[in-house]
Amino acid sequence: QGEFINSIMGTYAAQAVPTFPGRGLVSATGTGLARRAATVTMEKSIPAPESHHLLFAAPWVALESVNGQVRELDTAGSCAQINAMYPNAAPAAALPVLPSSLRLAELPIPDAAPADVLWVGLRESDQLAQQFSPADDGHLVVLGEKGCGRTATLEVLGAQLADKIASTPPPLQPLVYVFDTRQGLLGTVPGARQYVYEVGQAGAVVAEIHGLLASRSTGGTLSQEELLRLRAESSQQSYPDIYVLVDNLSDFRENYGDAFDPLAGFVERGAAIGFHVIASQIAEQGIMQTRGLLPLMRRAGAPVLLMSTDPSLVNLVGKQRGQKLPPGRGLWLGRDDRMMVQVAQND
Repeated sequence: QGEFINSIMGTYAAQAVPTFPGRGLVSATGTGLARRAATVTMEKSIPAPESHHLLFAAPWVALESVNGQVRELDTAGSCAQINAMYPNAAPAAALPVLPSSLRLAELPIPDAAPADVLWVGLRESDQLAQQFSPADDGHLVVLGEKGCGRTATLEVLGAQLADKIASTPPPLQPLVYVFDTRQGLLGTVPGARQYVYEVGQAGAVVAEIHGLLASRSTGGTLSQEELLRLRAESSQQSYPDIYVLVDNLSDFRENYGDAFDPLAGFVERGAAIGFHVIASQIAEQGIMQTRGLLPLMRRAGAPVLLMSTDPSLVNLVGKQRGQKLPPGRGLWLGRDDRMMVQVAQND
């Protein structure tokens, strides 16, 4: 059971699986060819089966008692009986299950973890902590419907940025700008350079950020030697990272204008110049094809945390459609990583 769009089988075959325990499909041509087989069958007058329906059987053990009566064991008893027959067998690994909630302090953060990463939550399959690396990922997009946990996700990241502000010497102290008209992040980053809660305030603050980023650009035409020198200097970063936290980007759009348009030219170079946008957005059809920062962030390789969303919304991020998820749960879509994640809560 699950969303048919996520199945390796063809869409029509996956939709035909009855929604009760034990029913499923197995590919008739091998898992790697399952979807391709759906296309091939359309070209044949008598197509070969794409897949076979199956019903999983429950364990069943019948024991003969001393008086000749047969005693049937239920599922739990059958499993216990079979396990008792092989006392030295290694137990099967339990299926990984995400908790409904967990605190940031409960994440299994490795001792040798890089100091510059931010921790998002717990990964499902390997039960490791999911990290967001600004130096590698550049930016982060959080998509979802109302009540899915978008603001809570920004809150746990903002709290970690507040810790970095407090623990970093002033020359390299991160500069954090919070844009939050709904005031859900109020007080999350006490040391933020600016906290914007009115759309009218955004223009001046964006201009300030633009000025800081423009000073990090080369300007003019430089020789190869000058560019190499600048690259060597930038490898020893001497300027603070700039973080822009935005809770719902669409709140800052008015009459086809976007308050963040002046920063568009810096987004794709964000990781190289220490500029990082962490933004949430209500999921809508075609959201990644609109103008503004989102498509630029994604083009720059930013991961997306896709939280609970209307399943009728398709192709939200690549071929991924929406799916209903518990609060705080999201599908992490990185450049080479897909993982269900439970977002941690602030300690």
